[in-house]
Amino acid sequence: MKTKQRNVRFDERTSEQLDLLAQVTGKTASQVLRDLLMEGEVRVSTRVGDKTIQEALVRYHHDMNENYLHTNAKLERVETLISSFGERATNNQKVADLLYTVESHLIQIKQDLSQYRQQTDKEASDLVNLQR
Repeated sequence: MKTKQRNVRFDERTSEQLDLLAQVTGKTASQVLRDLLMEGEVRVSTRVGDKTIQEALVRYHHDMNENYLHTNAKLERVETLISSFGERATNNQKVADLLYTVESHLIQIKQDLSQYRQQTDKEASDLVNLQR
């Protein structure tokens, strides 16, 4: 597209208004004038840039995965300890019942952790979709 340069004279008040529109919209004075001529209006864009959204989303997913893996590893370690303790306490029914209860709670915690991860992933995706 070929462009032409135009010189336009404004009074001080009009020039200040153009500068203010440029500042508010984050556009140059030329872009503001082009929008006014072509569209009849100047739109303010409050949208966060796609790159910024993607970077934040990558950090979020990385942190979430690290947290999930770390917590899951600790839960697996506790399960291993319970199994080891259970093997040693096979003759004591009260200890066996207690270990079964603890193991049931660990399974529930793992399920809750997985559900929490899925929920937060969905919420993050919904937030990103709102920005678009």
